[in-house]
Amino acid sequence: MLAMDGPTTPAATPRARLREIADEQHGYVTTRDAQALGLERYVLPQLAHRGFLRNAGYGVYRFADARWDRGADFMEAILLVGPGSYLVDVSVLDLLELGYVSKAVIHVGTRRRVRRALPETIQVTTDDHSLDDITTYDDIPIVTPARAILDSRGMVMTERLVDAAREANRRGLLGISEMERVIGELGHG
Repeated sequence: MLAMDGPTTPAATPRARLREIADEQHGYVTTRDAQALGLERYVLPQLAHRGFLRNAGYGVYRFADARWDRGADFMEAILLVGPGSYLVDVSVLDLLELGYVSKAVIHVGTRRRVRRALPETIQVTTDDHSLDDITTYDDIPIVTPARAILDSRGMVMTERLVDAAREANRRGLLGISEMERVIGELGHG
């Protein structure tokens, strides 16, 4: 009888390995993700050709059977803009459902120049938010709720921004002193 050290399992398929990443990215994977796993460049287009993935844009794919959720469109915009990008101003409020904001255009910030063609539904802003102003929400990089509220001045009525700050506090997204500071900066102290 042949002794075995433990159960043997076959190596995970490339699709299964990509699925693990996609599960953390609202159903999306990128060519960078595939390369980080040591997969060849042709794997994602091949999986798309077979119907397992759909091409969302340059280097970005979504599993065809991935369940859509509230963050999916935002994650797609972030991945299309590229590494180091994050949601800004009204798009953060939209994601967090603050300030009664729902915009057709997703606002994405980045520190680098973006040369690739993007859908009209994505507006890129080259900015220099400090690292202290960037966080994540549901695995999506965003500016902090306080920064988003303040940066939305001129795009959203002040009363709605004040309400957004209070709601963010009620939901634990802003501390009481941070809420008071934001409301004070909005001129409603």
